[in-house]
Amino acid sequence: MSMSHGSMSFHTNIHNTILFEQWHTMTWEELLGSCIGIAIIAALYEGFKVGREYLDFRMQKAEQKSRRAAAAAAADDERPGGGCVCSATDETSTQTNADSSTVIAIESAEEAKHASKRRPGILSLRHVAQTGLHFVQLWIGFCLMLIFMTYSVYLCLAITVGGAVGYFCFAWMRPAPLHHATFAGVTTVDCCS
Repeated sequence: MSMSHGSMSFHTNIHNTILFEQWHTMTWEELLGSCIGIAIIAALYEGFKVGREYLDFRMQKAEQKSRRAAAAAAADDERPGGGCVCSATDETSTQTNADSSTVIAIESAEEAKHASKRRPGILSLRHVAQTGLHFVQLWIGFCLMLIFMTYSVYLCLAITVGGAVGYFCFAWMRPAPLHHATFAGVTTVDCCS
């Protein structure tokens, strides 16, 4: 008994076309093999999501570290005489050099403050890499959705069990958020970075 393409009810038929006409189960062995493969894909999908979050966490942490280093360097320049060695002999040129170094230090500090608040650009490596990984995640997710929409109870169970196993194996490794977040009026702060 073959399932019609318009049927939208769950069934237990072993005859299923999965994503492509060439991937068609005709026996229990083929269905079991397909279920195992789909469960593995669903589990790896959960791992992929966590891996993508971890990569973003690492890249964001590196950006924050470089911003802090720039801010620290600017703060060093703000100290009196910091960053400028003056070797003038008369009082007027010493005063002029000191004033210009103060102006330079203030400009550097202002630039560092603005740089630390700046967001990465649309063509930054982090954003481009995350966009490519997001494309892969969407593709896999939609393929799993289409498999679920065969309404085969066995394939649906394979996806949900595989996703649950993947969550169990990978979700505990999720990195903590780096930013301030507000949930139900409570603000969490990244205090230990």
